[in-house]
Parts: sequence; structure tokens; C-alpha cells
Amino acid sequence: MGAGRGEHGGNHAARGIQIGNGVVVDSVTGQFTQGGLEQSRGNFDIAINGEGFFSVVLPDGTTGYTRAGDFIVDNTGQLVTPDGFRLAGGILLPAGTDSISVAPNGVVTAVNENGSTQVVGQLTLTRFLNPGGLLRLGDNTFTATPASGNGVTDVPTTNGLGTLTSGSLEQSNVDVTSELVNLVIAQQAFQFNTQSLQVESQVLQTTADLIQ
Repeated sequence: MGAGRGEHGGNHAARGIQIGNGVVVDSVTGQFTQGGLEQSRGNFDIAINGEGFFSVVLPDGTTGYTRAGDFIVDNTGQLVTPDGFRLAGGILLPAGTDSISVAPNGVVTAVNENGSTQVVGQLTLTRFLNPGGLLRLGDNTFTATPASGNGVTDVPTTNGLGTLTSGSLEQSNVDVTSELVNLVIAQQAFQFNTQSLQVESQVLQTTADLIQ
């Protein structure tokens, strides 16, 4: 799953006792390195192993992209995200479907309560030349931008796309230990900068008192 990373603007250098303008966040880019796959309890969960995003239909009719495969079934029998975004192209499950089985190449088979099976559709994946350029909408959903380039949509296992695994979910690609260390370092840097500003303020006040 994609993690976010802030891109910071430069720290404006100060001369003498001039006060800089600080650091600003220019943008947040997604990190789409592969997360580990873990068996799940959801009967309609699907994990992507390799490159690619599921295409979903957003409320305004445009296309969104997600690697989160924790799908559910809505009241019309469509596979949808927890937010209700249906898969582009649509996967309609027959009444009585208890679970699905998805082949590595995206062929979806509905499994009935009595164990009978029926092929119901074909999933596709979309990959981008620069996935870091996708615009994050929240809840693991993104849209394409000029920076990401146009997506290439095809059947899994083809055109550089990954494979699919049903009954599993991709785990977060965030290294929690590393992020905690980075947080401590950032906190220490903030405290140091705060102390530096306090000293600088005292110097300015002393200088002003001497001038008077």
C-alpha cells in the first residue's frame, strides 16, 4: 500500500541575525513499493502482487485508482470498495454468492453457498509510468495527473502488471521502526530550532537595548 512522503522546500539561510522563513512542505508524494501479502478473512478480498492499481468509478463518474482490495458486495450484487466505489467495468455477482476466487490473471469466479461455481468476469489493472505523481484523494484512492502520466490498463500478468491473489490483502509498506526514529529526529531538530530562535530573539533585544 502506498505511504506518503513530504517534500520540503529549502531552509532559507540567514545572514548575521536575520531571521529565515523556515521550512515549508512543497508536496506529498506516494511511495508504492510492494507491501507484504497476508491472508485475510474477507470473502471478497483481493491483493495485488506487483505493479498495478484497481480502477474504480468515483461519485462524479471519473476514474479513481486503488491498491486496497478489501471489497464488499453492495445491494445490487456489485463488487465495491468500502466507500461504495464500484470496480470499473463492473463485477456483478449472482444471488447466493458466498465468496469469490480470483485467478492470478484476474478471472473472477463466484462460489455459491452450496459450493457451485460460475465465472463472472475479468479484472484488469492499471499501471503508471510515475505512480508517485498520482493525486491522493484519501482512503487509499488516487486520481491520475499530468505528473503521473496516462495509465496503461490490461489483464494482470501482462504488460508489466502484477498478479492477483484472492483471500489476501496487501499490508502497509511503512517501516514503523524507521518512521519512529525519523519522528524523534524531527522532534529534536524542532526543539533545537526553537532554542536557536529564542537565543536569536534575546540577541536582537539586547542589540535594541544598546542602541537606545
